[in-house]
Amino acid sequence: MLLSVATQHQVFPADTANLLIAVVALSMAVTPLLMIVNDKLVQPAFARGKKSEREADDMDEDNPVIIAGFGRFGNVVGRLLRANGVPTTILDLDPEQIETLRRFGGKVFYGDAGRPDLI
Repeated sequence: MLLSVATQHQVFPADTANLLIAVVALSMAVTPLLMIVNDKLVQPAFARGKKSEREADDMDEDNPVIIAGFGRFGNVVGRLLRANGVPTTILDLDPEQIETLRRFGGKVFYGDAGRPDLI
């Protein structure tokens, strides 16, 4: 839309607009493939040295809600539930995030929510 308006108002020639449309379409087609390559190859290569063989924490909580991961979204959900008086158990895989939340008085546990025996 923007490129057609720019061409109509003679901001740049039609050949340039066609080239820009091709570049945009190509980048939109390639981006999902690059994201898959990033998830499967690049990120695991950087995470190899960071994995710790830490055991999951023993959870002594019996709350009706478990928040698996306390990133941006988990944080928002946790605040919403806490504001409405719903008790929650927070479970995360990031030791730094856990220590930060514990310093502020949060009851957080280390563990993988993908393990049914832990849940």
